[in-house]
Amino acid sequence: DCYAETRDGALVGFEVRELVDQEAVELNERGKEVYRDWTTPEIVQELQRIIEEKDSKNYVGGPYEKLILVIPTAEPVITDRQLRPVLESYEFHQTKKLHEAYLLFQYDPGTQKSPYIQLRFATKKALQPTS
Repeated sequence: DCYAETRDGALVGFEVRELVDQEAVELNERGKEVYRDWTTPEIVQELQRIIEEKDSKNYVGGPYEKLILVIPTAEPVITDRQLRPVLESYEFHQTKKLHEAYLLFQYDPGTQKSPYIQLRFATKKALQPTS
């Protein structure tokens, strides 16, 4: 979606894909006031789907030193406090192209910050020599 240049002139690509229930968005646009009551397993599954979708893209304009996925969400029932304990210990499938991914929450006036969680990817395990 966009890119930045590091101090050394290398390119870092950024992909953005919102975590949202599209059906709820469309119903709200038609005047209904609804939201999806996400469960934690549904959130994890949707995050995995977004990661796989963005990891399968063909990226042009590189080479990129890094590709970073940012997943903002404004879903009312998805909170930093709810997900941090789960996501800090969870490993999403290994990626081929993406180097980092972040789940970004709405601005919190109390802390004057937008909380985020860096999502962890599984890493390749080295084969152990056999005797």
